[in-house]
Amino acid sequence: MDWKLPIVSNLWAFPRGMTRDGAAGPRSAEWSARYGSVIVSGYEIATTDGLNEAGLMANLLWEVEATYPGDDGVTPRVSLSVFAQYLLDRYATVAEAVEDLRENSILVAGGEVPIGPPGRAATVHVSLSDATGDSAIIEFVNGEMVVWHDRSYQIMPNEPTFERQLAILEYWQGVNPPPILARHRPRHRPLRARASLHQLGGAKRRSPHRRRLCLQRDPPDLGALGHLHRRPAEPVDDPLARRGRPQGPALLR
Repeated sequence: MDWKLPIVSNLWAFPRGMTRDGAAGPRSAEWSARYGSVIVSGYEIATTDGLNEAGLMANLLWEVEATYPGDDGVTPRVSLSVFAQYLLDRYATVAEAVEDLRENSILVAGGEVPIGPPGRAATVHVSLSDATGDSAIIEFVNGEMVVWHDRSYQIMPNEPTFERQLAILEYWQGVNPPPILARHRPRHRPLRARASLHQLGGAKRRSPHRRRLCLQRDPPDLGALGHLHRRPAEPVDDPLARRGRPQGPALLR
């Protein structure tokens, strides 16, 4: 989770077997962690990124248009601050997570950004990846959870929604190179990232986390629940500036 202000991040190692709840008030979901995980906290109250011992990775990213479901009075609830941890605790693969989320509904309860102007909603979406190279993107659109599942879904900017992102990629398919590659707004980043993936050998996904984690079995003094914050990645070398016109990248389907 890259953010313009410090989000008071620390690394936490959580063992399997921990008992948790959704921290969303009445009808909060309850579960025991099937998998240990290493995460980085956001403001020491939320999990923003993490990796579990089975190789499942979850990452939050700001998404300006996210709107969360209202309380229907029936469905179990999970706070946005622990949603990524809910995924890491319960699932070994992306396919398992997607199937369960579709068959056993939960309501993700939104909240405000802890620091900054009062009343600013914390609007995010979630990416999932695993050791097999599978991927999914979870968004909250018009108060509904929307899950996009395909191993080719490797790019997720701050905006727009993923459905519109795919439309942008399709629109520019075959234009070599797209003229907006030099721009840096969020809606233009998928095109830049796709060109970079193509230059790096593109369609084949290589998982960076195939090794299993060895986590301590005895819970430490955990204090407040933490959530993961990664350091900003090193800048990607721009293939346009370096080599001129790149070859047309394949559409992500």
